[in-house]
Order: sequence, then structure tokens, then C-alpha cells
Amino acid sequence: MSWHINVLLVQVDTPEKQYKPFLDSLGVGTSTFREKLPFDDAIDAVTDTGEGAAVASAEGWTSVWGEMFFMGDEDMSRLSKTGKCYYFMMDGMTQTYTFEAYADGVRRRKRAFQDGEVFIEEGLPLPEEIAAHRDDKDEEERTFGLMNRLSVPHRRLTKPKFHVFDTDE
Repeated sequence: MSWHINVLLVQVDTPEKQYKPFLDSLGVGTSTFREKLPFDDAIDAVTDTGEGAAVASAEGWTSVWGEMFFMGDEDMSRLSKTGKCYYFMMDGMTQTYTFEAYADGVRRRKRAFQDGEVFIEEGLPLPEEIAAHRDDKDEEERTFGLMNRLSVPHRRLTKPKFHVFDTDE
């Protein structure tokens, strides 16, 4: 399976009742709760329509998964003032992968890769990033490996049920 998804990981434990305000604060427009689903079903729900987002918290991390949301520098800086914040974009069809890392309100790293070539490289590679690149040759596998090293293993991160929202932007 080839992924076509954007992922935001924020080191904050967001209570379920705060998922909508949290999502709305990201500039995705107004979100409307659709349903609560296990991760794989939630991903299918947002990728089938190409819209919306799935949100959940696990082990001190809130994750947002969706196809068409992009995080701006101001939002990432704001989110990272209280904990680490990471943004991933994976598009297996075009072989485009982006990773951004923020801490203390500042972007520490940005890397974008397409068709075997790095086209953006800002900041020094993180130790976790070096390990992920050493362990995996496939960029998609590297991305999940990096998520695992920076937060908690993605299968634990995706264990709770996700709240799926439609967004109007």
C-alpha cells in the first residue's frame, strides 16, 4: 500500500472533548465530528473522501492524520512551545516525503525528498533521523521508523479509536 497522508504529532495529551477545538486551532476551517473509529477504519474514512482528519491521543502524544492539511510555520511554532511537534507528509504516488521538527517554538529541521532526490534540507539531521535512514532504504518505511523513534511506536500511537472530522477548508 502506498500512503497519501499528512501526519501531525504533538507532544501533548489532548482529552477527547478537546479534539474539535484542537483541530480547529490548526487552521483547517471548522471541523464537524463524523464518527469514532479504529485507526485503520479512520484512515480509510479520510482517504476515501480526500477530506477531513482523524484525531486521537496516546501516551502523551496527540496525532492528526488527514490527506489535505498543511501546517504553517506559525502554527507549528505555537504548538511546539509546550512540547515537541513533528509534521510528516507522505505521497507514495509521487514519491514525495516531507518531515519537519519543531521544539521550543523554533523549527529545528526540515527535509523534503522526491523521486530519489532531497530538494529541501534545513537544519542538522536529528539522531533519530540518521538511525531511521540507516535502518530503512524505502522513504515511506523511513518515515514510519522516524515517527517510532521521535514519539512512540506508531502502532501504539494509533491504538485508541480516532475521532474522524469533516473539515470545511
